Amino acid sequence: TKNVREARHLKLKKFSRRFG
Repeated sequence: TKNVREARHLKLKKFSRRFG
């Protein structure tokens, strides 16, 4: 679903921020 795709993107963004 679209929600899953958005959630995955959000998770990636959060990870990227943490990893800098």
